[in-house]
Amino acid sequence: MGLPALTTRNIHKPAILLKTKSELSELWNHTLRGDTKAFAILYKELYPLVYKSVLKSVKDEDSACDLVQDLFVRLWIKRYKIGRIACITQYFLVSARSIVINHLRKKSVSSISFCENLTTLSDPSPEIILIEKETDLLHCKNFRTALLNLPERQRQVLYMRFHKGYSHNEIEARTGISYQSIANHLYRATVKLRLEIGDIGRPGQYFMLG
Repeated sequence: MGLPALTTRNIHKPAILLKTKSELSELWNHTLRGDTKAFAILYKELYPLVYKSVLKSVKDEDSACDLVQDLFVRLWIKRYKIGRIACITQYFLVSARSIVINHLRKKSVSSISFCENLTTLSDPSPEIILIEKETDLLHCKNFRTALLNLPERQRQVLYMRFHKGYSHNEIEARTGISYQSIANHLYRATVKLRLEIGDIGRPGQYFMLG
C-alpha cells in the first residue's frame, strides 16, 4: 500500500492534540498494519507540535515544512522496523530533533552558527520538557511491569547482562547456563519487552531509573 498524501503545509498553528495517548497509540498500531487513513490522522494530529519544535530550531518556515514532511515519510517507510511505540508524541518529537541536527550539520557554514542552533535544540519548551519527564517515568514503570512478566531465567540473564554488565562468559560461569542458552534468553526477553513497551533502546538504563 502506498504512502498517504502528506501535503498539509498550512497547519502552522500551535498544536492542540485532540487524541489521547491511547488513541494515538491505536492509530500507530493501525499504521503498522499499513492503514494509510490512520497515519493521515496521526499526521494531522501531530504535525502542529512537531512543526513548532522544528521551526524553533531552523527558523525558516519552508525548511521546517520540508523537514517535517521528510520525517513523516521516513516514519511511514520504516514503520515495520520501528514497531510498537510506548509514547507516540515523544517518539515523533525526538525523531524530529534528530532530523534537525542532521540538517544543521549539513547546512552549517561555521561552528558558531551550528552551536547556536544546537543550543536552541537543547533548550526545549516547558511542554516538551514535561513530556520527556513523563515519558521517562512511563518507560520506567512499563519496563518494570514487563520485566516482572518475564520467565525467571530470562529476567535473571537480562539483569546480569544489562544491569551488572557481565559478559556472556561471565554469566555462564556464575549461573551454569550454557552460552547459547544465555543468548537465547536475551533474545526472547528483548523481543517480549519490545512487544510490551516498544523500542527499549538500551535495557540497562531502565534498571537505573526510578
